Amino acid sequence: MQHEPGTPHDARANQRRYWRGVVRWTWLGLAGWLLVTCAVSWFAGTFNRWTVAGTPAGFWLAAQGAIVAYLLIIVLHGWVMDRLEARRQDSESIGQGLTSPSTSTTP
Repeated sequence: MQHEPGTPHDARANQRRYWRGVVRWTWLGLAGWLLVTCAVSWFAGTFNRWTVAGTPAGFWLAAQGAIVAYLLIIVLHGWVMDRLEARRQDSESIGQGLTSPSTSTTP
């Protein structure tokens, strides 16, 4: 059964698709956070065999490396959310009969 663009069914389907993406990427971000947090403490003894700037690598990773990983997770999450939001806005504007910003012909 095919629905015409711009119908309430199409809008609901786009909304569900958007929220599935948001929830999926949020869970992936939380899983990455948990992985970084647990991996640093779990492997601290192994990491301490090496040194970084004169300090044990396990300590360095907990103090500096984990923070960098958390920032990367936050930046990646923000970038993905921006893309999901832009995709949703494009599909809504196309569904309402408006042209997509990527296909408009402005000089």
